[in-house]
Amino acid sequence: MNSATPPDPQTEQQPTKVRWLMILLATLTAVLLYLDRVCISTAGETVAKNLGISKAELDNVLGAFFLTYALGQLPAGWLGDRWGARWTLGIYIFLWSLATALLAFARTLSALLILRLACGLFEAGAYPLAASIVRRWVPAPWRGTASAVIAVGGRLGGAVAPVLTIQLMLAWTHGSQWWSIPNDATADLNSWRPVMGLYGLAGIAGAGIFILLFRDWPHLHPAVNTAELRLIRGSEAVSAGSSQGSSEWPPILAMICSFPMWMNCAVQFSANLGWGFLVTKFPQFLKDTFQSSQQQQGWMQSLPLAAGIIGLFLGGLFTDALTRSCGPRWGRSLAMSGSRLLVFVALAAVPFAGSAWTATLLLA
Repeated sequence: MNSATPPDPQTEQQPTKVRWLMILLATLTAVLLYLDRVCISTAGETVAKNLGISKAELDNVLGAFFLTYALGQLPAGWLGDRWGARWTLGIYIFLWSLATALLAFARTLSALLILRLACGLFEAGAYPLAASIVRRWVPAPWRGTASAVIAVGGRLGGAVAPVLTIQLMLAWTHGSQWWSIPNDATADLNSWRPVMGLYGLAGIAGAGIFILLFRDWPHLHPAVNTAELRLIRGSEAVSAGSSQGSSEWPPILAMICSFPMWMNCAVQFSANLGWGFLVTKFPQFLKDTFQSSQQQQGWMQSLPLAAGIIGLFLGGLFTDALTRSCGPRWGRSLAMSGSRLLVFVALAAVPFAGSAWTATLLLA
């Protein structure tokens, strides 16, 4: 008689792949995030002429976005910890998309400013909540990869936004003649309105899809099997987790007194100065300095953003190589400081560029 113990079905069960669907949803959210963020600067010249506002007033609108975006980061993270990413991020996507759609009806500077302030406030929740998705859904060895994939989504949305926005504006203006229009063709002054409406409606649909498909914890998703739960959390956490997050406010005083946090903030601040110029003022710079056409502005703004996708992968490989050879502290510090030095040199050279394409390549 064979007394061998039959195999446990749970030990032979293959993990489902639902965790990667969750990362895909977060990545598509990042695409929408940057599509709605960048589009207004690409259409900025047309928007200013249509509303009769000055360049300085448009600059104030573009800059105001970042004010509420910065202020909204911490509350968004706390709300996500308290209520979970499903409803918190879903509502955030809906609200920033609604604000984008309502831009189509803006007739005054005040309306434009209020709606962009709203966009900044609600977009602030995207990346903090995406980080919580990675933490809850992805096994520790794969979290870096998952975070990079989501970051690529943002770069992809930013790279697509300028070209897509200009082409949609021209298509609205020229209709069936769109394919044959010359490179220096311009869009109608009202052409930005349907584009904003289209982006906003796409985001509202995306919010509904996110809420429908996403779950805050792996054990709450009906398609996740036991093997995937074990893979994500470990055997001791198959039934662990809670649909409710912590209601405690984060340790504000400890963060304020943290020297590493301030150093990280300084690095992020300096890095985002150039990034902010690229996603806000670069099209106007090309127009004023090199008299670039709208189509040229779209392609030139897209190129550095697309190059950022390559930079994410190469930067990760470079940092990993330095970390292996120099250790974690020096490897990461050298990669960070070296890359920031190169960025500084490139940005400092942009005002002296002899052509629009030279300026574009420096930003790339």
